[in-house]
Amino acid sequence: MYKAFASGSAMESIALKAAVVLPILLLQKPSAKSKVKEHNICIERRLRAWLNGDLQDLIREGKVIQRRIPKPNEDSGRKQRTSVARSFSKLMFEGNTRAAIRLLGQDSNNGILCLNHPVGTNRSVRDVLTDKHPPGEPASSEAIIDIEPPETHPVLFEQIDASLIRSIALRTTGAACPLGMDALCWRKLCTSYKTASDDLCHSIALSARRLYTSLLDPSITSPLLTCCLIALNKNPGVRPIGIGETPRRIIAKAILAVTRADIQEVTGAIQLCAGQISGTEAAVHTAQEIFHQENTEAILLVDASNAFNSLNRLTALHNITRLCPSLATVLINIYRAPTELFVEGDVLYSREGTTQGDPLAMPMYALAIMPLVRKLQSRSGDVTQIWYADDAAAAGKLIGLHEWWTH
Repeated sequence: MYKAFASGSAMESIALKAAVVLPILLLQKPSAKSKVKEHNICIERRLRAWLNGDLQDLIREGKVIQRRIPKPNEDSGRKQRTSVARSFSKLMFEGNTRAAIRLLGQDSNNGILCLNHPVGTNRSVRDVLTDKHPPGEPASSEAIIDIEPPETHPVLFEQIDASLIRSIALRTTGAACPLGMDALCWRKLCTSYKTASDDLCHSIALSARRLYTSLLDPSITSPLLTCCLIALNKNPGVRPIGIGETPRRIIAKAILAVTRADIQEVTGAIQLCAGQISGTEAAVHTAQEIFHQENTEAILLVDASNAFNSLNRLTALHNITRLCPSLATVLINIYRAPTELFVEGDVLYSREGTTQGDPLAMPMYALAIMPLVRKLQSRSGDVTQIWYADDAAAAGKLIGLHEWWTH
C-alpha cells in the first residue's frame, strides 16, 4: 500500500487510508485471554474478508471487541496498583526503560482529562483545547519575505533508502495512536521478517521521497497526518499532547536526517531548537555566561503563549520556501490543509501553527520565526539574543533591551 502511494498508481487516493486502517481491523485480539492459535485463525479469516472487500463486517467485529473492553474502576485501588506493576514489567521486558520509569513517577493527581471536565469557572477541557487551536488566518503581508532562495535538488533525498528507514525505526519510541501500532510493533515489522521487512522499508523510503518531491492532494495524505490529542492535567491548567502515526514519525525523521544541515545553516547559533546537539544546555550556559559579562545590565526572558499553535501557517510556509526550500515541499504537503485531531471519539482541527505529534513541528517553527529574529537583531544590534523554540533570552543594556522588546 505504501508502494502504491509512492509510485503514484491508480490506488494512490486510497493507499494511505488502507495502510493505516488495515492493522486495527486485522490485528485486534478476539478476547483478552485468546491464544496464538486463535489469533492465527482470526487473521486468516479477516484477511479473506479484506481481500473480498467485506469491510463492514470487519468494522462491526472491531466495534464489538472494543465494547467488551472493561472500563477502569476508579474505586479499585488494589487493581490499579496491580495494573501499574504489570505495565511496568511489560515495559521492562520490551526494553522500554524510559516509559517504565515514567510510569512509576506518575503523580496520582495528574492524569488524562475528559473533554467535559470542568476547568476554572464555566469552562471545560473542550473549551481550552478549542482556544489552543485557533482558526486559520490569512498571510501577513508585513511578515512576508522576498529573498532569493538557496539552490536545492531532489537528488538530496536519494539518501533516504531502506537502510535509513530501518535504522530510524530501531531508534523510534512512542505510543500507539491513533490506530493501534506503536513504535515497538513497527520496529518488528521493519526488522524481523527478512524480505518482507526490506520491502516495507523500501516502500516507506519511496513514500518519503514522494512527499518531498511532489505537491500532493491533501485528501491523499490526510490519513497519514491524523493525530490523537490527549489533555493532561497540569494542576492547574491543561496541557495538550499529540501522538501521531508511527510511520509519519519515521518518515519525518528520515527527512530531517538529510535536511538538518540546511535547517541549521538558516537558524545558525541563535535558534538552538533546529537539531543542534545539546541545544537546551547550550542555550542555558550561553545565557549564564552573557549575564555575567561586564557590559550586560540585565537579561530578559520571554516565553510566548501558545506559540506553536498561533504561528501564522500561510506566512510560515511562504517564508520557508525562501529560507529552506529543501524542506518546503514536505511542509506544504503536511500543512496546506487542516489536520484532524481525535479526542475521545470527537474531532478537533489544527488550522494554524504546527501540529502536536509532528517531528517536523520544531524545525518548522525554528525556520518560521527566523525573519523575526533577524529583524530584532538588526534593530537592536547591541542586544545578544538566544532562542530555543518559543523561549527567548535577550541580554544587554537596559536601553537596548527596551528597544528590542518594543519592536
